[in-house]
Order: sequence, then structure tokens, then C-alpha cells
Amino acid sequence: TAAEMTRRLVLYEDVLEENRFPQTTLSDSQDERYGAPESVFFQGMKWGGMSADTSIFIQSGTNITNIESNSQGMWRIWSKLGAGYSTSRYVGEILNNGYACFPVLDNNNNPITDADESVEFVISARSSVPNDTTLVKAQFYIQKVISQIVEQVISGQIV
Repeated sequence: TAAEMTRRLVLYEDVLEENRFPQTTLSDSQDERYGAPESVFFQGMKWGGMSADTSIFIQSGTNITNIESNSQGMWRIWSKLGAGYSTSRYVGEILNNGYACFPVLDNNNNPITDADESVEFVISARSSVPNDTTLVKAQFYIQKVISQIVEQVISGQIV
């Protein structure tokens, strides 16, 4: 599945070697997540790859500002967006694959750093809307669903 593909890519070091993509290296995985270190087209760019996805679907399901300020930067989101209109099927479609890891916070909203605790998940979602040439409806539906799922994962309603 797309979710499993995303998991194997972003968690390269944690995936058993026989389950990794053939002929893929840690460097390949890092380039996918953060972008190529020496980009020909985007020289000097600090972030790229899946860390610089234009979609903010996962972030919108959280209070990412609060997470950033309270977690001391101890969080990650990697995602990839695919979107377009199919002229053969007459549907606007969006596919988003993402991985997120957020720290568990204590009662004072500080990250629990003495334990290896986090909220970690992989998500793949697709919306497909007939005759949605602008993708406005497709984006609305995928944003709504991903936000609801992320909120439930972070709150512990989905484990």
C-alpha cells in the first residue's frame, strides 16, 4: 500500500534489510526525506524532499505551533502530495502520503524526554471527486478526513 511504501522509505534504518526497497541506501532515504544535499536546481535550499511538501494536511490536524514551542523541535512530518485532474475519467484527485512523529507531553506541556515515548503514525489518503477540475472539493474532503484522523491519533482515540 502507499502507507507501507511511505513507512519503509522514511523509517529506512528501522526496516529489516529484506523489506527495504531494492538497491536503496540510507543516503537515498535521506535525500527523499530532506532533499538532495547539493541540488542543481535549488542551490542553497535548506529543506527539500518530503520535509518541504506544499500540503499541510497533517499539520492542520494539530496545533503545530504549540507542538513546536513545547517540544523543543522534537517532532517530524514527512509527506508527499500528488494531485491532478483525470481527463479520461473526469475526476479531480488528490493523494497524500505522510509520516508524523510527535512527542508525548507531560501535564505542563513539556516533552517527556527521559522515556522513548512518542505518537508516531503513517497515513495515506485519497480523495476523488467527479468533475472537480480545480481540485477545490477534493482538497476540502482530504483535508477534513486527514485532520479528523490526526486529531484522533494524537488524542489517543485511534491507537
